[in-house]
Amino acid sequence: MTITGICLIVAWLTSAAGLSVTLGAFVAGLIIGESDYRIDALSNIMPFRDVFAAIFFISVGMLLDTRVVAANIPIVTIVVLTIIGVKFLTGALSTLALGLPARVTIFTGLALFQIGEFSFILAETGRSSSLIPEITYQLFLAGAIITMALTPFSIRGAPGIMDTLYRLSPHRLSSLKMPDPDRAGDKNNRSDHIIIAGFRGHRKRSGTGSRDCRHSLYHH
Repeated sequence: MTITGICLIVAWLTSAAGLSVTLGAFVAGLIIGESDYRIDALSNIMPFRDVFAAIFFISVGMLLDTRVVAANIPIVTIVVLTIIGVKFLTGALSTLALGLPARVTIFTGLALFQIGEFSFILAETGRSSSLIPEITYQLFLAGAIITMALTPFSIRGAPGIMDTLYRLSPHRLSSLKMPDPDRAGDKNNRSDHIIIAGFRGHRKRSGTGSRDCRHSLYHH
């Protein structure tokens, strides 16, 4: 009840201040997500997540004018390809800059090439403020919906894409690896660090019940 009250109050305050209710809900989500009770909040709203996700995607689909999309198929295609290319490059280059291997880099690019949910808020705000015309708003919706619909298929096909790329150019992809921390400096000079090693065995059944075999080693 407290979480729901915070969301409703913040949304109402932003609406009273002249901003959109959607922006207020987004800010409330950020507030709760950064609090110490975010895990409890997530566990409480998990049963409603699928319902709200369905309502969100249905409402976004209802905003789309299919007549505009049908009349501008070449432009929509260019918009979709541009979004996929730019988002794939930004996601892949970000992970590559962190020194992650090529497989993780390409996986990240394929998982993040869609338009984010907050972009709908920005686009709606721009349309209501007459900053972007209706045709541009509809083209944006078409590109966003198509890229979001393609994301599950790209994630599912990412392992096959990676295997194909490794077969075509194994040496070039193998050179994109995360630097070895042991080679970055002398490991004998390290101090003030903790190594935690753990092992959890399979659950064994017995006549009186079950027990979980666990063994953990902590080295300081």
